[in-house]
Amino acid sequence: MVAMLTTLLGSFLPQPRILMTMSRDGLLPSIFGTVNKSTAVPVNSTLATGLVAVLMSTSMDVDQLSGMVSVGTLMAFTVVGLCILVLRYVPPLEESSIAASFPEEEEHESKRFLAVLSIISIFGGILLVSLASSFTFLASWGRWMMGTVGLLLLISGTVKLLITKEVGISHHFGHSNCFHCPFVPVLPVASILVNVYLLANIGISTWIRVSVWLIFGLLVYAFYGVHYSLSGRTRV
Repeated sequence: MVAMLTTLLGSFLPQPRILMTMSRDGLLPSIFGTVNKSTAVPVNSTLATGLVAVLMSTSMDVDQLSGMVSVGTLMAFTVVGLCILVLRYVPPLEESSIAASFPEEEEHESKRFLAVLSIISIFGGILLVSLASSFTFLASWGRWMMGTVGLLLLISGTVKLLITKEVGISHHFGHSNCFHCPFVPVLPVASILVNVYLLANIGISTWIRVSVWLIFGLLVYAFYGVHYSLSGRTRV
């Protein structure tokens, strides 16, 4: 109960600010971006977040709530691990287009492409290994085959990243212009492996609830956010 209280409070406090920022970008209606002039609090976003929290807490028990909180936290950590790999080994689109205009940089761009394939291989391998170890209802030979293929993909992708040069010196650990993450790519890969394994062992009922929320969010983005986003209109 204490752990749940801490996690929910940690999620509840920034959520109104997230809705406010999304509203300012056009991903949500402008009503969520209203800020009280005297307290500087996003009032409507806070009320909406509180209302949803109350409805969920009164309609689900502690086990169901803890499962949904766990999925959100583990998915966030998984995305962070993947983003670290992408930032370290895949250059931004602008840099790629500039580098492609110089013949001497074409070899480096091909290495970046291999890095993308390596990241996909790592994630696919982790997913197969996690499912093979968690899906006990499958036949033994099927689990062994799935796990073996996944382990080969995981090891080959990690080895390829180990021998691939990182993108720019500013991404090196300890540099003043970047975040500090040592032991790349081993540490992010290990983090993704642990998180995906835990996600694979969460009950199917929890995944159904999370899927409903994800589908709802995708519908909001597809029918509203994608049409009114400031970033999208700037690119156009």
